[in-house]
Amino acid sequence: STTVSGVTVNVETPVVLSGGWDPTFSASDPDVKKTRLVLTGGILVSHGTGTTTIDGFIMEGGSGGLDVTPINGRYGGAVRVLYSSAVISRCELRANDAGAGFGGGGAVYAGGANLVVDNSFIHDNAATRGGGVYLYQSTGTISNTTVSGNVVALGGGITPEGAGVAIHNCGNVTLNACTIGGN
Repeated sequence: STTVSGVTVNVETPVVLSGGWDPTFSASDPDVKKTRLVLTGGILVSHGTGTTTIDGFIMEGGSGGLDVTPINGRYGGAVRVLYSSAVISRCELRANDAGAGFGGGGAVYAGGANLVVDNSFIHDNAATRGGGVYLYQSTGTISNTTVSGNVVALGGGITPEGAGVAIHNCGNVTLNACTIGGN
């Protein structure tokens, strides 16, 4: 598989980010081979209308981005979706950390957003709230996804919670055919 290091992406217009390409970019099959992104910050989706799709990646080493809502801290070690719509499909999100102090969503954070996570594996990430995924004032669906081995720890004086998935002040969040355990 292809590895791209030192990645930080700000998505301000809806796009489709597709991984799993062969080295010549002539064929893609993310079910067989994913593109590995070694993140420095993470992927920020903040375009408002439209939907961004992230498909066929291994995302690791992300540290999230600074925000003040709902609590001053770092959010979304690998992917942070703010007031936008995003689909994460056929991805593996591993070894991401929402940062020192308070951190929300070790792998994924959605704030005021619509998030769909499908056919993915979210493991070995860390945060204060939502070691794997943290949804705040958002809607969405997580389906056919395994969330395991994620951890939470005291940060910024905030009690840790939701090592796998934390959902706060949300409407219409559905978990379908997921395995959430060992967090």
